[in-house]
Amino acid sequence: MGDVLDIRPLAGSRGGNADIAAVIKDYLHDAHGLRLDSAGRVAIETAVDVVDALLGRAFMHSDRGESTVLSEAKRVSQCIVQEFTS
Repeated sequence: MGDVLDIRPLAGSRGGNADIAAVIKDYLHDAHGLRLDSAGRVAIETAVDVVDALLGRAFMHSDRGESTVLSEAKRVSQCIVQEFTS
């Protein structure tokens, strides 16, 4: 939708967002004893991708970030985490 799309395959098996999602999944397991099924893992990975896109948008025109977009990124991430910890 306006970002440069890099369609080259990743050099490794995972990208940065996958690493972040893995940390979140580990935290949910360690802190809450939650073991995610494949749908839960996909949801967490998708949430990280969505938040990454929102953060990119928030800082597109301001080095401080647009507060409304930052708030939405926080809300979306909390919704996803709550979905799997409730």
